[in-house]
Amino acid sequence: MSVAEIGRLELWSTNSGELVWTAPADRENHGCISFDFELGEDSKTLMVVGVFVDKGSSTNSTTISYARVFSFDFERKECRLVIERVLPAAELFRLIIRGDFLFVHSTHVLLVNWKAHSSVILSYLEQSGRVVNAPTVLVGDQHIVVALDINPLSLVALPLSSLAGRWPQSAYHAEWEVITIVPGHRSCGAVLQLAPYEGQVAGAGPSVLALHAFSPSWRGADAPMEIHIAAYERILGLQRTKRLHSYRVQLQPAVSAVSDEQWRLALVARRTTITNYVPLKSRWIMNSGRMLSVREKLVCFSLFQDALQPVKILNLGMNTRPEEESTSASVKPWSGALTIGTPGLVRIVHF
Repeated sequence: MSVAEIGRLELWSTNSGELVWTAPADRENHGCISFDFELGEDSKTLMVVGVFVDKGSSTNSTTISYARVFSFDFERKECRLVIERVLPAAELFRLIIRGDFLFVHSTHVLLVNWKAHSSVILSYLEQSGRVVNAPTVLVGDQHIVVALDINPLSLVALPLSSLAGRWPQSAYHAEWEVITIVPGHRSCGAVLQLAPYEGQVAGAGPSVLALHAFSPSWRGADAPMEIHIAAYERILGLQRTKRLHSYRVQLQPAVSAVSDEQWRLALVARRTTITNYVPLKSRWIMNSGRMLSVREKLVCFSLFQDALQPVKILNLGMNTRPEEESTSASVKPWSGALTIGTPGLVRIVHF
């Protein structure tokens, strides 16, 4: 998947180098600014989601935005529009599509069940009532998993069943129900506060870099869901040196006799190491606990280890940094390949 300079969402074959599909331009002055995709369970379809915005003919501000989900059939080389939803006006959206669900990150988290054609808005608050940034949200094992940038850093697993009956099927975001979640309240699900490490400055704490959740099916059907969190923290008086924190957490059935909660978040392992390099943005954590970042080099971090980070740096021979404008990079945890987009060129690196 790629986005051309004019905002056209395209699907290319890496085998033949041919353009396979282009998202239809149903509205004038609309272009794609963000997208994500996931291979269907049958491996014969590709689910694609894109946010399309209208920049307007005379102004440079966003006036209206749409989230559109497409289903591409590899055998028939056909694509159909599954669902379209009107989003709040914003200049930047981050998208994640996993299973039946689509997450749209803006001020709040917009959650769309594209199969059921229903939607809801999640708003996270601190105990004081301040809106909390939820930079990373995933769905796994019938839970919404959220890492919150509050002090202390907190992880929340909200059962999807707790949202039953609160999913309107309206196409317009203004008609969706806003569900407020305050960590620690009874209705917010399982909560794990990642306690400060020894010597942490009062009032300070790490910020979330990346979150990854997966079910280790090779361990058996009853194996608990694994959650990996990477976070960083600046060190006072040292401009470049930072602490890299990594946490391994499991979502386990609750066994407490004093609580009626059915699930709990258990901290399995944590590490804190020193690094002179922290990626500006990273959503790329693999099941093995490796975290990748790409600029002019491929940088690999190994979470849950005491080794100095990063553990490996590979020169890609690139003249353009993917974190500059008009470039992108993506990796799937199971693919063994990294896709790097630079102006006029797409590179695929196998590792």
